Amino acid sequence: MSVTPEPQQTIALVVRHNTAGIDEPVQAIVDFLQGAGYRVVFEQETAGHVQVAGVAAMTVEQIGEHCGTAIVVGGDGTMLGIARQLARYRVP
Repeated sequence: MSVTPEPQQTIALVVRHNTAGIDEPVQAIVDFLQGAGYRVVFEQETAGHVQVAGVAAMTVEQIGEHCGTAIVVGGDGTMLGIARQLARYRVP
């Protein structure tokens, strides 16, 4: 069994962490994705600010290497910032 997660089955969540009340919608997203059989990870900075238990953290580089998709919960700045960092890894 491989220790490295399959990229198609691992989804990273990047969350604009200074948004009041963000934990509940993020928990709903995590529950939905996990219920559909995906492994969910947080971007490292997100993990330090969002209060959702049981979700591992990865650096941007690790996300680029091990995740098939990144979902951004935030505004344009959050999306564009992470998109610039993940572009070289071709992670949608």
